[in-house]
Amino acid sequence: ETLRTLAASELRIRFDDGALLTLAENSALSLLAYDAATGTERFEAELTQGGFRSATGSIAQQAPSAYSITTPFAVLGVRGTDYALGIVEVSGGPEVVAGVKDGLIALENSAGSLTLGAGEPFQFARVVSLSTAPQGMVLVPAGLDRFLGLELGPRPAAGSDGGGAGQDGASALDGGSAG
Repeated sequence: ETLRTLAASELRIRFDDGALLTLAENSALSLLAYDAATGTERFEAELTQGGFRSATGSIAQQAPSAYSITTPFAVLGVRGTDYALGIVEVSGGPEVVAGVKDGLIALENSAGSLTLGAGEPFQFARVVSLSTAPQGMVLVPAGLDRFLGLELGPRPAAGSDGGGAGQDGASALDGGSAG
C-alpha cells in the first residue's frame, strides 16, 4: 500500500498497535510490511516524498529491531518515540531530515549511524547522500519544522482496543484539508 497526500492535505492514521502517523501534504509513504500480532511484530515502510510525524506504538516498544523506515539516503529505526522524518529540497538537491520530540531514533547508512534524542548530543540530523554519514545538528534543519509541527491526534483511551483497523492494518483518524 502506498499512502499519498496532495497539496493542502494531510492524512492521519492510527495503527492497530497504537501508533499514530500524520503524513504531510505532497508526501508518499509505502507500507511494505505491517503485523501487530505478538511474536510477529513488524513495521517496514519507505518514505519516497515529503514527510511525516509519528508517535510509535507497541511494535517499536516491544520489538524495536522490527521497525524501520527506508529513505533515499538512510534507514531509520526507533526505540519508542515521537519523531518527524522528511525529504526536503535544500540548495537544489534532496536531503533527509529528522528530529525527535520524545525518545530515541537511529539513522543509519553505509557511511555511518547516529542516534538522536534523550541523553544523546543531538536531537536533529540531516543526511545528504548514501555515502555521507548522518550529521547531528543542534538546530532544526531546514524544512523539518514543517513535519515536526504536524498534529498527531488523540491516543486511544486506556483499555481501548484502538478501534480496530481494516485489513490493511491502519484506519484514518481524520484526513482532508489542512487547517
